[in-house]
Amino acid sequence: MNTIPQGTNISALVIILCVLALLCIVISVLHLHKLHGIYRKLETEKRLIDDVKLRFFTNFCHDLRTPVSMIITSLEQMMRNHSGEPVAKELEQVERNARLYMDELDKLLDFKTLRMRASKANPAYGDLAAFTTEICRSYASLIGGEGDVLNVDPGPVPVMTCFDRDQFRRILHNILSNAYKYRRTGENVQVDVSVREENGNAVIRISDNGKGIGEKARQHVFERYFKEDERENTGNGLGLDIVLQYVRQHGGDVAVAENVPSGSIFTVTIPVRTDLKPEGVSGKATERTGRPFILNVEDNPAFRYYVTENLSGRYDVVEASSGKEALKLIADNDFDLILSDLVMPEMDGRELCHAIRADIRYANTPIILLTTLQGEEAGLENLKAGADDTLEKPFRIESLILRIERLLRRKASLLTDTDASWQRMSRQDREFLDRINSEIEKNIQESEYTIDALCTTLGISRSGLYKKMMALTGKAPLEYIRILRLEKGREMLENGETSVSQIAWSIGFSPKQFSKHFKDEYGCLPSEYIHSLNN
Repeated sequence: MNTIPQGTNISALVIILCVLALLCIVISVLHLHKLHGIYRKLETEKRLIDDVKLRFFTNFCHDLRTPVSMIITSLEQMMRNHSGEPVAKELEQVERNARLYMDELDKLLDFKTLRMRASKANPAYGDLAAFTTEICRSYASLIGGEGDVLNVDPGPVPVMTCFDRDQFRRILHNILSNAYKYRRTGENVQVDVSVREENGNAVIRISDNGKGIGEKARQHVFERYFKEDERENTGNGLGLDIVLQYVRQHGGDVAVAENVPSGSIFTVTIPVRTDLKPEGVSGKATERTGRPFILNVEDNPAFRYYVTENLSGRYDVVEASSGKEALKLIADNDFDLILSDLVMPEMDGRELCHAIRADIRYANTPIILLTTLQGEEAGLENLKAGADDTLEKPFRIESLILRIERLLRRKASLLTDTDASWQRMSRQDREFLDRINSEIEKNIQESEYTIDALCTTLGISRSGLYKKMMALTGKAPLEYIRILRLEKGREMLENGETSVSQIAWSIGFSPKQFSKHFKDEYGCLPSEYIHSLNN
C-alpha cells in the first residue's frame, strides 16, 4: 500500500494557509480602499454641504450688516439729539446691543475667511500695549454694565513689536466677549488685562472672575463649537477657534488656565518682531529742520523708539542709549531740551542732571526725567539733582508734549526778558556774565579783539562759549560784544562826549561801521540820535 510522506502533507497545508492569508489580505486591502473611497466621498460631500451652509450664512451676514450699520448710525444720531435726557440711557443700551450683534456677525465672517484659507496676517510695527489699552477702553464702553469692571495695565514701558492690528482687535474682542458672557449668576464681572514683554515675547494676559473652565474642558476650549456641558444651551462657538488661528498666524500660541479663586486666565504669546520697524529713526543723528532740538536718553530700545517716534513729528530728536553717550552728544550739539530716563546703567538720570548742571556751557538746558519711581520723595530728589520736571511712566504722550512746550516757552521768555532773565539766573551764571562784561569793557577799544582771546581768558572753548551765551542771553558772542560796544557808544553820545568819529574809534569801530551797526540796532544814525537828544 502506497503512503504519502508526512512532510509533503505539511508543505501543502502551509501553502494552502499562505494562499488563504494572502487572499484575506487582498480582500481586506480592497475593502479598506473601498471604505476609504466612501469616506473621501462622504468628506467631500460634507465639505460641499458645509461650504453651501457657510456661503448661505456669509451672504446672510453681509445682508444683515447693512441694516445693522444703519441702525447703529441712527442710534448715534438719536443719542446726540437726546443727550442728557432720560431716554439717552435706553438708547445707549440699544446701541451697545446692536454693536454686540455686529460683533457676532463679524465672527462668522472671520471664520469664513479662515476656512477658505484666505486670511493672512498683515503685521505692522507698533506699541502692542498702547493698542491693547485702546481696544479695551472701547470694549468697556461697548459693554457698559453697571458694576462690571475692566482694568488695563499696559506696563511701565511700551511693548514694541510687529502685529496685525485688525486680527488683534478680533483676538481681544473674542476673549473679552467670553469673559463677560460666562459670568456667575447674580455677580458682576471683573476683567484684568496686562501686557508685558517677557523673554523676547509679547504677552497679553486676560483674567476674569467668571464661572471658569473645568480641567478637562480646558483641553478642548479652542475647538470649534465646543460645549463643556451638553445640557446647557451655551458654548464657545467660533470665537476662541478664531483666536487660536490668528495667534498662530503671528507665530505664537494661546493658553487658558484656572484663575483662583474663580474664573479663567487667557494668555496670548507672540514673538517680538522688529523686522518691520520703520527706517530713519536713528539715535545717533538727525537732520536739523529749525524745530526745537531735543535729546532723548533711554536705555530701553523699545521705549526710546516709542518716545522718538511720537515726538519726531513736532521736534528734531536725537537719541542716546546711556548717560555717557548723552554727554558726548550734548558737548557736540546745542539742544533745546533733554529727556532722560531715571534708571540707567553706568550713569543714571540724576547723575546725568548733575553733570549737565555742573558744566557752565549747557547748565541752563531744561531737563525732564522720565521715571517709574512714584511719590513726592522721588520727585524732590529729581529736583535736587537739577531736573526741571518729572513724568511718571506710563504716561500719555500728550502729557509729555505739554511739559516740553511749557519748558521751551519758559526758556524763550527768559531770553527775551533781560531783567527777568538776570533775576532768575543762578549766582554762577551771573558771575560768568559779569566776567564777560568786564573783559569786553577792558578791551572795548581794541578793534582786533577776538572771541578766541575772550575764550582764553575765560578758560572755555569757542563752542562752549557759544552754547553758554545762547543759553543765557539768546545771542552769539560776536553779537553780544557788538551790542555792548554800541550801548557804550550810545551812552557817550548821550553824555555829549567828543565827536561821532572819536566815539567810534574809542569803542573799536571805524566811523562807517559804527554808523551802520548803530542804525541797525537803534533805527537811526548817530548824528540823527544826537539831533533827537537836542530837540
